[in-house]
Amino acid sequence: MKKYLLIILAFLLSGPVFSQVSDLRFYREDIQFKIRGNKVSVNGIYFFENISNARIIKVLSYPFQKDPDLYGEISSFEVRDLTGNENIYLIDQNEEEAKFRISLNAQETKHLRITYSQEFFGNEIECQLLTSAQWGKAFEQINFWLETPASMKVTYFSYEPDSMAVRNNNRIYYWHKKEFIPDKNLIFRF
Repeated sequence: MKKYLLIILAFLLSGPVFSQVSDLRFYREDIQFKIRGNKVSVNGIYFFENISNARIIKVLSYPFQKDPDLYGEISSFEVRDLTGNENIYLIDQNEEEAKFRISLNAQETKHLRITYSQEFFGNEIECQLLTSAQWGKAFEQINFWLETPASMKVTYFSYEPDSMAVRNNNRIYYWHKKEFIPDKNLIFRF
């Protein structure tokens, strides 16, 4: 019985999404950020692969910006498995992170859509990228979009966008990187 309790405890304490997990490869992310008023909406697709020859089950952690002077509560956090077209249920959510469980068969790939929105109270939004670097390997590719009202002037980017377009009264900034290891978080100031 103690052996089973230790196995269950080890499972529950398994590595967070943004720390390296030996059999789970996190190789790509496509994230859209939309700013409307004092709210940022995040719609991201995260790409994972089980590189082992056995089924794995992992508890992953998605970190949030947590400074209460700069950011409000998270609303509408949802994780969906696009490959299996099913919801993934949260194990826990607090002001610092959301935890959820995924399982992948041997050599299986999963694409997870994570969506949520969060209020911000200043003139800056910071998106966690450094935690992704803890996986220890470069992303094969990343794609980021920032959509703002055309009237909003972004005065600083921690990573300069690759392009910008104006469509339907919105400015859309775009980043595309290959073999990318973040060395700082993604920051927008306006």
